Amino acid sequence: MLSQSPRALSAPSAGIAALALVCACTLPGCSSSTAFPEVGLDRATTANSVLALRIGNSPGVGADAYSTGVGRLLLVDGAGTGNSVDVGAMIDAGLVWNASGLHYGTSGAEVAVSDSGTTSVPRGKDERHELSRYSIDDGAASLAFYIDGDQQDAVAVTADGGSAFAPIPGMHPFNSVCDGHLYSMTSTRFPGNGSLPTQLDASGLQADTRPDGQGPADMLIRVDPHDDPQATIVGIAPMDEGLDTPQNEAPCYDGKIYVPTFHKTYPGANPDNGQDPTSGEPVLQVWDTTNGTRDLVPMAGDDGSPIAFSPGHLDWLVGHLSGSVYTFVTSYGEVYSTDLGTGTTRPLFTVPLTDPDSQASRFTVDAQNVFTLDVPADSEAPLTLRRDPLDGGGGEVLLTVDASPVRKGTFLTGGPLMVQAFALRPAYMEGFAR
Repeated sequence: MLSQSPRALSAPSAGIAALALVCACTLPGCSSSTAFPEVGLDRATTANSVLALRIGNSPGVGADAYSTGVGRLLLVDGAGTGNSVDVGAMIDAGLVWNASGLHYGTSGAEVAVSDSGTTSVPRGKDERHELSRYSIDDGAASLAFYIDGDQQDAVAVTADGGSAFAPIPGMHPFNSVCDGHLYSMTSTRFPGNGSLPTQLDASGLQADTRPDGQGPADMLIRVDPHDDPQATIVGIAPMDEGLDTPQNEAPCYDGKIYVPTFHKTYPGANPDNGQDPTSGEPVLQVWDTTNGTRDLVPMAGDDGSPIAFSPGHLDWLVGHLSGSVYTFVTSYGEVYSTDLGTGTTRPLFTVPLTDPDSQASRFTVDAQNVFTLDVPADSEAPLTLRRDPLDGGGGEVLLTVDASPVRKGTFLTGGPLMVQAFALRPAYMEGFAR
């Protein structure tokens, strides 16, 4: 899938490196913790690390428009200590740890860290806002998607420096990797997408289901990195304004993409019309990558009653697919399983969190466990990594991390820094398999 064009980052001169270190450590958010001494980006390794944390802010948005952008990567060992790396600010920064290493993005490069060292691949342009990041090619590579105005950039990189880059016109806020390809669920109402129906006219794709006239439409688009800057249209459906599509992962099963979504009864509800903005039910948007059709499947309990989710409750889900069963955890720590074939959804348990309403904690799920990084609202409090078996067995605390010197930030950073993402060494997670 990727062209092989190794472009490893060359080491800076000693003088430049020393100056960069001094400058970095005078910035707000620079780690002074003896538990996490700083190493240069080009000297970082994952040797002895079991946990990676990305901590930073989101400059340039709202109240943070004038704040100093900072970002730190903490590489944590089993004792809760390790090293810190200055990786710079990135809005919604993500991490992927797969067989080829720990993958992340800086403003100008895609980076892969292994036990033996770091490979940095210049992207060819600066990015400030990461939308999503995935492990692809059976763990041999990563794929990232960035927002750049009314364009989004798909970047795929292997650990040895092979890369592919494609600028995709339009807005593609919700994405999924299915059978090795990156797809987007989007709409013609977004900037840059208005010309897409013209392409459908020329292709004749799904002529019988396209909306009449020039009204907005929902679409499934393939946005893999490729030579043609125009994304490939897979399917189109009449726009459903009641679908409150979240920005979170969507599992792929048997060539279909499943999007947990709240379907509002009154999408136009407001204080003046007396309609209930919380009325509706959760559904699975099911997009077929083979024929481009979309179906809606209710998410209901064993008795057929809709699961009691409210608007926004399905945002930022994290889950794992085993066969047709998708097990996911909400940002509040609630764990559910859904049979994608039927929509039958069952509550399993709720992860005990220090501050569940803050939605600051982070999760990852495998076939047997939910791993949680419990993030207290108090930036001085330690972070806790815990494991909760999906079979209902007793949970346990695995380690604690004192990241307070990094998290607390300053007035220049707009206040405390957030834990943007975490990732676990794959072999560490597999060690808890039963």
